[in-house]
Amino acid sequence: TSMNYIINNEIICMSANKTPKMKWDTLVLAQVNAEYLNKTYPKKDTTLAAYKCDQCGYYHLTTKYNDENSR
Repeated sequence: TSMNYIINNEIICMSANKTPKMKWDTLVLAQVNAEYLNKTYPKKDTTLAAYKCDQCGYYHLTTKYNDENSR
């Protein structure tokens, strides 16, 4: 799990590398950004996918492994 911070009464979700996660108001906006990043910066084994954060209520991106059998 990542450490979150509260700044000005707003939860700031932190990624594993200790940087603030990008956040979007809607699932569609997060999905559009995930698709753009997946096409612009393709990775062999992973893709980015949108999810709703139960900590802050916004949408973030997470890394998904393409080959389900590898996990």
